[in-house]
Amino acid sequence: MNNTLILYENDSVEINNVLNKINEVISNSKLHQVNDELVDVDNYSNIAVTISMEDENNFNLYKSLRDYNIDFTNKKLVIICIGSTKQDVIKHITEIKEITSKSDLYYHFINTKYEKLENIINAAINIKRYIEEPKKYKKNH
Repeated sequence: MNNTLILYENDSVEINNVLNKINEVISNSKLHQVNDELVDVDNYSNIAVTISMEDENNFNLYKSLRDYNIDFTNKKLVIICIGSTKQDVIKHITEIKEITSKSDLYYHFINTKYEKLENIINAAINIKRYIEEPKKYKKNH
């Protein structure tokens, strides 16, 4: 089954609006706040981790990823960077690579201050394409 779990920490209206749009585009997906208990993670073939630059260190997100102890071996990993630039988020991508032991991942940057709804939907479409056809989409933007 090709389904996606979208993990996020920051619960701001802006982040929720972006994630809800992404969730609508990606079929068979579920949003999950990292402070909640995670069950049935093995049932997901794709994990999307949301990095919010509103929370500079994303401490709870990283702690939860470590505590969940997810086996990412056979899962596709997507990193959704919201409210950030490439330079700001490289350290976060490196941290997630270390936690997950995954080097093959897809990431997408969404700057909520400048992105229009159409661009957010296009980002969601690109994420969906990666999930469905990972060999065609390695890294983007």
